[in-house]
Parts: sequence; C-alpha cells; structure tokens
Amino acid sequence: MKTLATITGISPNRLKALAASGIHSPEDLLDFFPRRYLDRSVVRTIGSLTGFNEQVTVMGRISEPLETVFGRAKRLEATIEDDTGRLNLVWFRGHAYFKKYLKAGELISAFGNVKKFGRNLSMAHPDIDKVGRGSAFSKTTGIVPVYPGSTMFKKTYITSSLIQQWVQELLDSMHIPEFLPAEIIERYGFPERHEAYRLAHFPDSTTDYMRALKRFKFEELYLFELGVFKLKLYKEKSPSSVIV
Repeated sequence: MKTLATITGISPNRLKALAASGIHSPEDLLDFFPRRYLDRSVVRTIGSLTGFNEQVTVMGRISEPLETVFGRAKRLEATIEDDTGRLNLVWFRGHAYFKKYLKAGELISAFGNVKKFGRNLSMAHPDIDKVGRGSAFSKTTGIVPVYPGSTMFKKTYITSSLIQQWVQELLDSMHIPEFLPAEIIERYGFPERHEAYRLAHFPDSTTDYMRALKRFKFEELYLFELGVFKLKLYKEKSPSSVIV
C-alpha cells in the first residue's frame, strides 16, 4: 500500500512539513491543488519590458540577494535574469526573510510593477514563487502550477516542482477509483477522476485545469448532497431517532 513515507524524496522532516499543511496521506497530496497557475504564454520576457509602470510576471534565475545601505536606510537587492535581459528586484522590508529564502541560481517567477530608473529596470517588493531548480527553465513551457507554501516547506526545500514529482509518482502507481456515475460524467463532459488529477497538476492549457477544477467542485457538491440524502433516508426510517 502506498504511503507518503514510501514516496521518493519524502524524508521524516518533509513528512512533518506536509502534515503541518494537512497532508497525511497520498490522497491528501493528490488533493493539494495549485493555488495558481503561471501561463508561460503571458509571462513576459525581461527584454520586452519598457519600464513604464508595467504590472507583469517574469521568470528567470535569481542572483544572490545583497543588502545595501543608503544613509540609515537598508534595502535588499537581487537580479532576475532570462535569455533576454536582467531585472533588478528590490525589497525595503523583510530583508532577513528574503535573504534566507532566495538562493542564487534558483528558477523563480516574480510578479509586480516594473519601473525604469535611468537605464535599469526595477521591480519593488515583487510576489515571488519558486518554480524549480536545476535545468527546469529550459523545460518549462505552457502552464506552470504554483502550490501553496509554508515556512516548513521552505525549511525542508519543498518546491512546486518537487510536489509535481511526488504527484506524478502517485499517478503512476496508484489506482484511483471513480465514483461519479458514468451518465453524469458523460452529460457534463467531465474527465474521469484519474485524468482529472493529471489535468489539475500537469495541465497543458488553461482549459485543462479549468475542466479538472470544475469536476472536483462538482464532486464536492455531489458528495454533500449524497450525504444529505442518506441522512434524510435514515430519518425517514427512524423517525423517533434523535441525532446529536
């Protein structure tokens, strides 16, 4: 029987981190859906930016964050680089956190307003998501899932790409039963349950993950209504029963 502890790369410390986020079983991990998706078709290349207060998402590798001092004020600076150029990232608050969180060479996405100062482009206090490590950038195309994070995830180096690896291992090795009636699946054009998990975690397009999430939302409603029906049936058979 597959357990979290038998998944490649899940150490005891990572088990604790997952448990702290409510993930105690392989099924919980499958139900740990991305909090948002980066669409590479709308991610801007740094070289295409003008700096006229554009609100954009860029993706690239980050340099080592460095603290600089201007009078009494401190700020943290780093650069993100893709194949087309570089963009300065600046934080005036939260120095210690980001200095520890960001490591040189990591593949990240940054979302925020881009402004031009002289010849340099800059993004202040960007929203940062770690996309992965290694050579993932050259392989990252289409839709990139971004999973919810936590302090314990950061301490145990649980990234979005690592979660995807674990989910892929589960999908390759687990039997995922289908419980929606075939007529409902056909009527609404839902993907089957195993396929829905694949579409949610490994979408090739916006349509893919929207189809998956629509199915899982329906699934929640279906199970709720089924529970209400069973409770009603129980009450009808036992009218004198008091349920606390």
